[in-house]
Amino acid sequence: NYSGAVEVVVLGVAGLDTLVVNGSASPEEMDVSASSVLTDRGDVLFNLDEIDVEALTVNGLQGADTFNVVTGLIPIFIDGGDPICSGDLLSITATTSAEFSPGPESDEGSFIIDGNPPVSFDHIEAIEVGDPDNGNDLVVTVMGTNADDDITAQGLAPTVVAVSVNAGPAVVYSGVGTLILQGKNGDDDIVVDVNVEALDIEIFVDGGLATTASDRLRVTGVDGV
Repeated sequence: NYSGAVEVVVLGVAGLDTLVVNGSASPEEMDVSASSVLTDRGDVLFNLDEIDVEALTVNGLQGADTFNVVTGLIPIFIDGGDPICSGDLLSITATTSAEFSPGPESDEGSFIIDGNPPVSFDHIEAIEVGDPDNGNDLVVTVMGTNADDDITAQGLAPTVVAVSVNAGPAVVYSGVGTLILQGKNGDDDIVVDVNVEALDIEIFVDGGLATTASDRLRVTGVDGV
């Protein structure tokens, strides 16, 4: 247990080491990277050696938590815990690319960000992925499953798009230049709602291999344009 401003340095030893950082039952905000975890609960800072610590797990427990994640040399797993009120928010920094794969449950999945080891998550109700430089060159790839999927992309601003896969949360991507939707196997329904007159995102759709029927693509524009 820690109280007040505390810095904890974590050094791994031989073998595969995973650092597990637990939050509290109260709402909190945690800044997570491959080399540190900073929580606003008493300003506890965990510094870890990416060479000797091979994985990081952060558990939010109860409360509506916010996880601000910057990827690095080791995989990161975020577990939001039981949703309270608005639920937990996962906010990920991406500068060049973001690739999303859904998990077996609607609130699970993983991201490959800028080619780094994955950020996986569970019990997360809201997600945003963005370029901190507010550019428009982020390449986003959203993949379905090998079953029949419903994939929806909706423009929100010229370089901002929200994409959902099946019953999962609508992930809001900002600073996007290219969006790639991959249905993979199964008979997929893919909807692209342009919604924004000045949408400045190239969108590519790959339905993958259909099974019994076929993949369907529906594109809607902007009223009055």
